[in-house]
Amino acid sequence: MKHFRVAATALGLIALMTLPALAQRAGGGGGMMGGPAALLSNKGVQKELKLDDSQVTKVTKIADDMRTKQREAMQALGDLSPEERREKGMALNRSMSSDTNKALIEIFKPDQTKRYHQIRRQVGGADTFSDPSVASELKLTDDQKTKIKDLLSSQQAQMREIFATIQDDREGAMKKMAEMRKEIKDKIVALMSADQKKTWEILLGEPFDYVATPPPGR
Repeated sequence: MKHFRVAATALGLIALMTLPALAQRAGGGGGMMGGPAALLSNKGVQKELKLDDSQVTKVTKIADDMRTKQREAMQALGDLSPEERREKGMALNRSMSSDTNKALIEIFKPDQTKRYHQIRRQVGGADTFSDPSVASELKLTDDQKTKIKDLLSSQQAQMREIFATIQDDREGAMKKMAEMRKEIKDKIVALMSADQKKTWEILLGEPFDYVATPPPGR
């Protein structure tokens, strides 16, 4: 059971960028619930996007479907090694993210789509830089991509260490993860040129105070 919980936690974190994520606040409720499903069902995000009742119903259905697929995936990933679990989990979430984005085009207005992706990038932290579309917008060089990959690998290693203590001290583990994720993100931003930093600010848009909430049924 403990092995399953660790696998579930890992997949939940991976899901934010494609992507994994903690609440932006170290003590924010909900911790590891910043993936697309969490964003779409989050009341604060829905309000920020100015969704009408019909849109809320549709995105809530998408979020519920995503959670079902993730639960099924957790069962399949539970017996794999950490590295295999990470790779397959990321591939799964890339596929789910792509399908979700296609569905949202039919639901959101252009300005809502733009803002949704800005919020995803803000909440996604360092993991956002593994998104090919972000790398393309920033015009990252091969050297930057290599350094970013190394930094993200370091983040994964540190997360694995924190996972070992998360059941004993959830609040402390969340704080450590939030601090570590910010440190990695800042190091990546420091690699950028002045023009890339300007583009990055545009990709983020106006700051959004994201407060994670537990998914339905928890």
